[in-house]
Order: sequence, then C-alpha cells, then structure tokens
Amino acid sequence: MRVPQTDAVVVGGGLAGRIAALAVARSGLKTVHLAPPAPPDRRTSALMGPSVAYLQQLGIVADPPDFGEALRKIRIIDATDRLIRAPETLFDSAEAGLAAFGWNFANAALAARCEEIAVGLPALTTVPHFAREIDISAENCRLLLDSGDSIEAPLVVGADGKTSSVHFLHFPLKREQIAVFRDPSVAVLIGCDHEHYAHMAVLSPATRAELARDFG
Repeated sequence: MRVPQTDAVVVGGGLAGRIAALAVARSGLKTVHLAPPAPPDRRTSALMGPSVAYLQQLGIVADPPDFGEALRKIRIIDATDRLIRAPETLFDSAEAGLAAFGWNFANAALAARCEEIAVGLPALTTVPHFAREIDISAENCRLLLDSGDSIEAPLVVGADGKTSSVHFLHFPLKREQIAVFRDPSVAVLIGCDHEHYAHMAVLSPATRAELARDFG
C-alpha cells in the first residue's frame, strides 16, 4: 500500500521519535510516524529539568514524582590519571532551591504513555516500517520504505539514531573542492551555524576516507 503525500514524516520508533511525532502532530501538521516494531526498552532515561518540563507540556508526564525517581544530587569525580586531580564535588538540588535537578524515568513507561496519547491524535498515523533511502528535492522529500512503499513530505524529522538514513547533511561540492577534500595534507573542518547549536569539528582521516566514497 502506498502512503499518500503528508505534511511531515518522523523517522524512528525510539523515545526521541515518539516524542517528536507527538510534538509535530500537535503543531497541526498531518504527520506519519515511521516506527518499526522493536523489543521492550528495559533501560531508564535521566532527564534534566528543561526536558522534563517539555514532557509535561506535551502531556506525557503529568507529575514527575508519580512517574519517576528524583535526581537530587550530582557528584563530579575527576577520573583522570593526572598526578594532581580535582577534588570530588557534590551538588545538591536543595542548595539551588530546586526539588530535583531532574528525574529518572523508565523508558517503557514513557513509550507506553506516548502510545496512549498518539491514539487520540487524528493528525498522527503510525506506520510499522523504516526508511531505507531518502531523495531530497527543492520542494519535497521522498522516502523509500523497507516495504517498497514510499512517502512524500516537505518536512522530515530524523530521530532514528546514528545509523539513520535521513539524519545527515548535504554538501554539494564542485570537482575542485572534491580534489581538495581528498588531499590528506589539507585539514577539513565541518561547521554547523545554528542559533541554538553552533558546532565545528575536524574530520579524522578515517572519516574523510569513508565520506570520500560518496563522491564515486
């Protein structure tokens, strides 16, 4: 079955994908959530105050004390091999006038709550498949699923981890730039200029060699 054109697609069935799908659908966009079946997540997530506040805003967590365990103390230990190490430091949330720095939640409980909310959102459709490829044009994105079907949308949110097929940056390079990229004597820096997340990193030789394979 071919999934029709939609406003947005969220890729990833983990907690990040579930929460992103709820947020996008609640913004008013007709949203398709690609969430392939996965075994129960037995882990927990330690979330700081702002993240917990966002979950409360989405209605996922009503009252943190009823949903998880409070993180009231944070201990910092210098685990380096230096001769003179920094002293151990313990921070207490009460000293900052906070009930807790954050909360530790069971991932399975958060996932179950997300599913409950998703059922009541008419703008959200969950599809139990993953994206294999993505084709990006100036106006649209086309995703090919493992089922052979495709989805088209102007907005795609990648929340499917480090092996994501959609969560990456595109750098259209000219022939001369490709030659410089492949020159081991030249250092290559990747920069991301973003209002909330400005970042710059030097690419290692192994990473450059792997990326260079995309040039053919």
